[in-house]
Amino acid sequence: MMFSLLPTSAIFVATDPVDLRKAFDGLATLMRQSLGQDPLSGSVYIFSNWQRNRLNVTGRLKTSHRWAVQTQPV
Repeated sequence: MMFSLLPTSAIFVATDPVDLRKAFDGLATLMRQSLGQDPLSGSVYIFSNWQRNRLNVTGRLKTSHRWAVQTQPV
């Protein structure tokens, strides 16, 4: 899945590994507590698993209020 970023979009990378089985609510809590960011801001958030062999890229789609969550092998 591909989504485009707004020119004002920021990309945040969590440096601590996370449990990628978390649903959006669990990841949103991490965005607020660990990164100090609003998950609905339109930014993109990148998380990795404990083995650092998978990434989860989460962001709001530009044209809607839906979220795209994509987990890919590294």
